[in-house]
Amino acid sequence: MIIRQTDSRHAAQTTGSPPPRASIDVKTSHPLIGETWYAPEAAVGNGSDEPIVVLRAELATAHGILANRPRQPGSYPLEIPAGYKKSLDLWFDLGAPVQEAFRNSVELRVRYKSRKTGDEELTAHAALEAEAAAADGGGGEKD
Repeated sequence: MIIRQTDSRHAAQTTGSPPPRASIDVKTSHPLIGETWYAPEAAVGNGSDEPIVVLRAELATAHGILANRPRQPGSYPLEIPAGYKKSLDLWFDLGAPVQEAFRNSVELRVRYKSRKTGDEELTAHAALEAEAAAADGGGGEKD
């Protein structure tokens, strides 16, 4: 099985100046079909001119919203300086085999804020999809 990112989008702009822009980059992963957890390698980039603070991450599946269970205590909040990218500590207990959880659309959501937004949380989104690995067991990635 192969899980890859298909799209990334930012929070919609509200009134006033544009919000800080965060982007998510999720590396392609090759989980075993029976695994009941998903721990992708992912990073958040800060494309704004001020620091942002990542508050939490969640995985939206057809079965509901799953909370991130970071492996390291104190992983969040995570401050990211302007123009930088930082890795996220992600672990999701799927409650079902990965092929069932990723049968339909799945979205990684990262909640963040900045001085510009005050207490208002913004969300960066990354769409994820799964596909079966090559029948020959190669599991290679498409070009």
